[in-house]
Parts: sequence; C-alpha cells; structure tokens
Amino acid sequence: MTCLVNAFVFELADSNGYSSRGQGVPLDDSWIHYIYAESFGTTFRLDYNPGQSESGFSSLLWVILLAPGVWFGFWPPVLSKVLGLLAHILCAYLIFDILQKKSRRAIAFGAAFVVALDPLMCFAAMSGMETVLYAAVMLLALRELLKGRWRTLGLALAACALARPDGLIMTATVWTCLALGRIRLGEKRRDDAIRFEHLIWIVGLPIAAAGIWMAYSHAATGHWFPTSYYARAHGLPGVFNWEALLVAKRGLADTFPLMQSVVSVAFILLGLVALAKSPMRFRLLSIALLPALLAFFMGGRVIEVIGGTFPGNRYLVPIFPFLVLAAGGGAQLVDELIHEKIFQHRDFAFLLEPMVALLLIFALTGLPYNYFERSRFLKSSFATMCSDIHGMQERFGEWVHDNVSEEATVCVFDAGAIRYFGERQTVDILGLNTAGFPPQDPSEIRRRCRYLLTYPIHSSALIEALSPKEVHRIDIPDNQASADRLMVAYDLSGKAP
Repeated sequence: MTCLVNAFVFELADSNGYSSRGQGVPLDDSWIHYIYAESFGTTFRLDYNPGQSESGFSSLLWVILLAPGVWFGFWPPVLSKVLGLLAHILCAYLIFDILQKKSRRAIAFGAAFVVALDPLMCFAAMSGMETVLYAAVMLLALRELLKGRWRTLGLALAACALARPDGLIMTATVWTCLALGRIRLGEKRRDDAIRFEHLIWIVGLPIAAAGIWMAYSHAATGHWFPTSYYARAHGLPGVFNWEALLVAKRGLADTFPLMQSVVSVAFILLGLVALAKSPMRFRLLSIALLPALLAFFMGGRVIEVIGGTFPGNRYLVPIFPFLVLAAGGGAQLVDELIHEKIFQHRDFAFLLEPMVALLLIFALTGLPYNYFERSRFLKSSFATMCSDIHGMQERFGEWVHDNVSEEATVCVFDAGAIRYFGERQTVDILGLNTAGFPPQDPSEIRRRCRYLLTYPIHSSALIEALSPKEVHRIDIPDNQASADRLMVAYDLSGKAP
C-alpha cells in the first residue's frame, strides 16, 4: 500500500501545469526502451529503425517485459510504471522475507517499510527504466541463495544478467560466496548442499543468458556488449584509481544522504558484525560484497551520463535495498543483545523490538520534517523532468512527424522520444543506437541525413563545419532532464544565411 500511495503522489505532482499522470517519464532513455519493445512486440526483432537491429538499450529483460504491451494496446509509459510499481513492491516484500524471524518480525517490517517509503526508490520505479526491476531480481537471487533453492537461484541469476550487463556482478558475488563457504559437491549431510546438477542451474543458466545477449549484440553491432557501454564507458582501468573511488564516494553521498548519519552507519556496521557471526556468513557475505562492487563499477567512472539522469546516480539506486538489509541485520543484533543483557526477564521486553524498528525507520528515512522535505524535492524534480522531456524531446518528435518527409533521415543527439514520436529513419550521432557511426562526424552526417537535431552547446564544432540552416528551436530555461536548455533543428540541405 505504501508503494502504491507513493506512486500516485509522484504521478500527480505538478510542474508549471504539467503532471505525469501515467503519461510522462523523466528520462529520454525510457523512450529508447519503448522503441525496442514495440519492435520486439510486433516483429520479434530488436530494431531501432525498421530492419536495423541495434543494441542501444541497457536492459534486455526490460524490453522483453514491455513488449507484450503492444499486443494489448498498452501505452508504454503506463505499462513501464505498472511494472516498476510491482518491482518496488517485490523489493519491499523480499526485504521482509529475508529479515523475518518466526516470532519477531517488527524489524523486518520496519526495513521493508523503509524501502517502500523511500522517495528515490519510488522515483526510480516511476521513471520508466529498469532500475527497480534490477534491484528486485538481485534481491530474489539473494533470497534463493539463503534458502538453498539452487534452481530458482539459477533463474534469478539469469534474470540479473538480462536485467543489465553489470548483473553478472551478482553472479560473480554468489559464486564467490559459495566458493568461500567450501560447499562440497554431492555432500549429503545437508539438505541444501550443492550437487553437480545444481551447478547447471547456478552456473549454466546465467552464462547462457549473458551469452545469448552477447551473441545478439555481436551479430547486430560487431561488439560483444550493448552499444551504450562503448559510447559511454571509460573502461575498467578508469575504476582502479583514487579519483574514481572519490567519485564513487561522492555518488553514494549524493544518492543516499541519510546513510551517512551516525545511527545509520552504526546499524550497517553492526549488521556486518551480525553477518560475520551467522552460521550462513558466507552466503550472507553477498549483502556486503554486492554494494561495494556496484559502487566501484557503477559509481566510479565506468559509466558516464551526459544529462538526463535523476537526482543522485540512478546506477547506484539498486544498492539501497542491500544497505537496508545490512542495517536491518544490525538492528536485529541490537535487539538480541539488549534482550539478552538487560530485558531478559522484564514484562515490557516485548516492546523493545518495535522501538528498535522505529529507530531504524527514523535513521534511514529521517525525521518526519526531513523526510517530507526530501520527498517534496524529489516529487518536484520528477514532475519538472517529465515536463522538460515532454516540452522538448516529445514536442520535437511531433515536429519531425509533422514537418519531415517519410523519405528523409534525421540525425539526433537524443535518440529516444524524437525517434518514437517522429517515426522517421533516425541516426544517433552519439553512436548509442547507430553502431559504428563516428560520433558527431560532419561528413558522415552530411552524407546520411537531411536534418540534424542537437544542442548547439554540445555540437558547436559540428555546426560550424556544416553551416546548416536553422528551421526550429525549443528553449526550456532551467531544463533538468536534458543536456542543455536549447535544442535546435537544422536543415542540412541549405546553408545558414
């Protein structure tokens, strides 16, 4: 219910008379996924332009889940928001299920409530992107690992690999935890011991899933990974230096400001102590390993986004439920220690766990005033960014549809909503959805395109080389969702006066 109420509040938030109401999204990248989803739903191909297979999307699983909406006539933003809401609910449930104990569930409920209540999680769920789905499938993999359900663990790891290329980090984490635990093959003294056939599931399935995606990417583009990696990535060497670690630290601080409080840090550290004491410590180690690895790889300099991201770092959002898990484990340790040392035989000992759970909620969400201020800021940002995408990229797409002939090719800086609404042959000048295209190459753009839609501030050298004729512009002051406030359409068939 908390997730649902939060979702409605975000969707009804208003910015200058515009609110999403299930129609708008705060990222142009969402529209890129809708393009591929409609292609897959109608032709079972992953085409950016008709007959042109590409790998410019970041989540194959998200595309596949959105595709059936074409069969039933669902508007893609609505379906993506429903899926995001369901993934958010699943995250909260899995947090509760992992932490709950037979007779004491207040802390588990408190941790689940934190995830359901968090405004950044809700922002991500309503963004039209795969962010919260990615968090949900990783939590599902963790739950199955802890319960020793190897077949469903294999399926969850395969889903992680399809949810995002970096989902293989979860697979590597699980394998590491199992190796450190020294679980013998064929050991019969434990009901949940790994047998050889289980390895087919927990090793074979994620490798097969990743292999299918990599094989498709190579066949479509000549590269083994999605095009976005090559267009935006600095490469792994960029991670292993102090500057990258400082970038990751700042990203974590910006994305999870309340995780820096003394109480939050104390709960997390105590949670790590509780993990170390647990008989299942090697499996629980993934709760500590995964956030660290994702912070290094996704919060450092591997992935760069030029504008179009929501407050904080969207690549770090899936870490949040794991931090809550660690803090929840710390709260349970505090509850157990106080029960054992102080309130062991007191009549009011039953009140202790709810009080610790309440302290956990306040530590991770802030006091009511601070929570509502942060929530208000994120709701306002969500509405503003949806309004900015609608006012610039969506309107430019409609302009292309109404003013550009069906035979013409359009070169674009933002390759989502303009291609979706414009319905014209489109070239992505950044190379995200047009593999092998030299980024912002003037001769190639002149040869292939009739129109160019870009931000002058990011394409000044290109515009100077082409000297095109300006035919349309949209200027949105304080644009929060795009790379700049001004986007211009140029006609490449004529020279500027």
